[in-house]
Amino acid sequence: MNIWLKISFIFLLSYTISLGQTQIKEKVILSYNIVGKDSIPLFRKTMQYDTSGCLIQKQNYYYNTREKGLLIKEEKAFFDTNTKSLKEEIIDYVKGKEPVRQKLITKYLDYQAKEKDSKYILRQLFDKFGELAKEDTLTYDTEQHLIELCSYVYTGNTSLSCSNYTYKNDLKTRWTTYVKWSTINARGKVVNRERKRRDYRYKYNKAGKLVRAYGKYYKKHFRQTLTYDKEGKLKENKTIVKKKIRQLGTKEKPSKNKYRPSKEEHILTYDEGRLVLDLKLVNKKEVDKREITFENDLVKTIKRTRNTLLLEEIVYSYKEDSSLIKKQTNRYTKNGKIHHRTISYYDDNENVVRVEQKMGERVLSVRTYVYDDTANVVEQSLSADNNKSLEKTLYIYKYY
Repeated sequence: MNIWLKISFIFLLSYTISLGQTQIKEKVILSYNIVGKDSIPLFRKTMQYDTSGCLIQKQNYYYNTREKGLLIKEEKAFFDTNTKSLKEEIIDYVKGKEPVRQKLITKYLDYQAKEKDSKYILRQLFDKFGELAKEDTLTYDTEQHLIELCSYVYTGNTSLSCSNYTYKNDLKTRWTTYVKWSTINARGKVVNRERKRRDYRYKYNKAGKLVRAYGKYYKKHFRQTLTYDKEGKLKENKTIVKKKIRQLGTKEKPSKNKYRPSKEEHILTYDEGRLVLDLKLVNKKEVDKREITFENDLVKTIKRTRNTLLLEEIVYSYKEDSSLIKKQTNRYTKNGKIHHRTISYYDDNENVVRVEQKMGERVLSVRTYVYDDTANVVEQSLSADNNKSLEKTLYIYKYY
């Protein structure tokens, strides 16, 4: 799916559900830098929710950290219940210049508290000039299965990309993508091209579990196989992508072959349905590995290596009642020594209450959290190793 659909570039939809037992109606977040006896505002966020936890209004302000009170950014959002449309706007204030605006409009078929549970039928992104820059249209069948997603890009080279999906017994059986785009050459002539980009197919066992997926993506050949144990628990999920990479030679030493084959493998191994190994290989050479160990059905360690070198290790500690009490993340140097540690401590409700950043035995910073009776955070503080306060964030709630 198009990256911009996930709004990962600038927009971050504030889909939030109640963190505690009581449903939040409004949440205000105030954050300050502490400079001596003075405080400099960092941001103020105000978010309002309906009784189901869906965002209905947002107003966020961000301030310059050097010039007290100078507004540098504003985020606004409003959900229209009549049209089921969420309108978002970001305004960047640049000193001495006109504000730069960007707007995003999303029309929903089904609007939920979590974005992954929502279904939208139209999303439009407008640039700083108010012109439509990108647009997505989505079509669903009577069972609300997505059957077509079309993305239009109106900036630079105008392009259209459409993905089509087919289903059988509520299971996705095929995913095809077609792309069209128009370009203008140096002579001012419009050149139109059209190419089929993706064709994936899916196979399932009698229990309705995916066992195989295969197809083509650009010039890549894709194959995925999944195996299960007798109880139907996943044992292995293996993905292989084969492609040809263009060889680069020189005039003095030209390449004998125009392309060379490349094989990428991603293998997920499970034990009793739990992921224990995440391995990535390129041409049979290990490039990334993640190993997970368990103790009494609880995650004990997660160890990650890159190019066979230990990169990171996370160690979990639990109380007798199996509740999480501590998590320590160790970052390693190339020679295998710990150079940085992040240690998180948790309360009886498994809410993080203290996070320490350490270099060797020296504490670089400490972040602490305070919660109310409903387990919602009400205060967050950041201090340096000498207990000097650096930052404080307050959370104010209104409940239904």
